[in-house]
Amino acid sequence: MLNQSLSQKNLEQLQWRTSYKFNNGIVEKIFFEDTFKEIQRKLSNIEYEFDDFKIKKIKKSTTTSGNNIAYDSGTAADELIIRKVNDNIKRLFRIKTADRNSIVKQVISLLHDSQPIFITRLDIKSFYDSIDANSLIEEITRDNLLSYESRMILLSFREKLSVQRINGLPRGLCLSATLSELRLRKFDQKIREIREVYYYARFVDDIIIFSISPATEIIKLAERILKEAAPELQLNTGQKLSLISPEKNKRDYSTLDYLGYRINFESRPSKKNKRKVVVKISPKKISKIKNRIQRSITAFSSNKNVQLLKARIKFLTGNQYVIGDAQRTKLKSGIYYNYQLINDKSQLSELDQHFNSLFTSHHPPIKSAISELERMGLLSMIKRYSFRFGFECKVMNSFDKRTRTKIKGCW
Repeated sequence: MLNQSLSQKNLEQLQWRTSYKFNNGIVEKIFFEDTFKEIQRKLSNIEYEFDDFKIKKIKKSTTTSGNNIAYDSGTAADELIIRKVNDNIKRLFRIKTADRNSIVKQVISLLHDSQPIFITRLDIKSFYDSIDANSLIEEITRDNLLSYESRMILLSFREKLSVQRINGLPRGLCLSATLSELRLRKFDQKIREIREVYYYARFVDDIIIFSISPATEIIKLAERILKEAAPELQLNTGQKLSLISPEKNKRDYSTLDYLGYRINFESRPSKKNKRKVVVKISPKKISKIKNRIQRSITAFSSNKNVQLLKARIKFLTGNQYVIGDAQRTKLKSGIYYNYQLINDKSQLSELDQHFNSLFTSHHPPIKSAISELERMGLLSMIKRYSFRFGFECKVMNSFDKRTRTKIKGCW
């Protein structure tokens, strides 16, 4: 049986992510002891005293539908208490986060199949902002699965949302992601029960459905089911693709943009009853990477920080552990691990060509940066980096928290 208590032992097992995020050089044991004392101070028999959540501005292109504001815990104590309650809910309600790679792999596999199919892409309008957090938390706290302490903290969390006038669930907190999954559990279940649907997946608010019925029919059913399961939410209609085999001698191609990939596939199988499927990085992601390369070099023209420029180029052309600790997490990101399912590598060469073209650019800030690197005798060192090499050799880099923050500072 799950031990839900907020004991020192239980919290210590979850504290390493909090330490990575909030600890600024204090001995880890002392940092945790101080954090635990703060939790005890903020905890009473009837409530937990949350500090205000910090507001972070994020770019529109990086968000799911909704505004461009995210939130973070105000203190290490709040972060740790949220992580424990989140862990309790995930375990007790058996909530599993969707795996992006597994979903895309399955989609590619289905597209290879020769059968005529219909594909529907949907997302949910202003997803996190629109969720009825009040009723959701009320429903969870009425359930006897959670301990008294966990329910009390969840109610204090809801109260803090009200005080800060945060609509829905605050994007950026692990607890919000878990609660949103719980809110859509009934919707997911009902969509999968539709007889005409033979594959359904949802990654946050991004939905894909494979069916034997036309997309228009599936959308009507999905809208009705969502209205019953979570009436405060609304669907956006995205792509609608029909893979009905065309005339015998005609070969059409369709395009599906999904979870950072662009997937091109034949409408009619070309041989051995299998469609040809070409998987590439989505144009939006390519554009984003190119923009970051240019911003990195432009930033060097003003700060003249060679080590920071080198770190930024290494970050873009290579891979790294998500949290920065290879011993504690297996999660990796970067040019290979974000796009490991591509089977067309031409865009890696395109990125390298774009990178190399900047060395002869006449754009003033970039030209100034390249001239400075040449004067310092460091241009050849920067030129050595390659997206294709970083992808094919799965190059791994290691950056501490402070360096990561500096790397992303100009993006």
